[in-house]
Amino acid sequence: MRRTCVLDPTLGEGRHLINGQFCGGHIDPVTLNVTGYIQLNNETAPGFKGFICPLGQTCMVRTFPLTKVNRKLTFDAGIIKSEDGY
Repeated sequence: MRRTCVLDPTLGEGRHLINGQFCGGHIDPVTLNVTGYIQLNNETAPGFKGFICPLGQTCMVRTFPLTKVNRKLTFDAGIIKSEDGY
């Protein structure tokens, strides 16, 4: 599958790819309605299906370059840790 969820930029950075999260649509941040994925021509697909990316993420046909985000969270005595130290 080529459609994946990407984190929407908030502070001027580029979009970040979320590894392994395939999708068929996302939540529009303005209308809060579920909408189709973003196609290669930057138009929204007419429908949606499958996993819907949560608010703050966009489902789009994967193009590069995108920065890969691959963090692993662990739980240790009630403290959440990620492998990158945050």
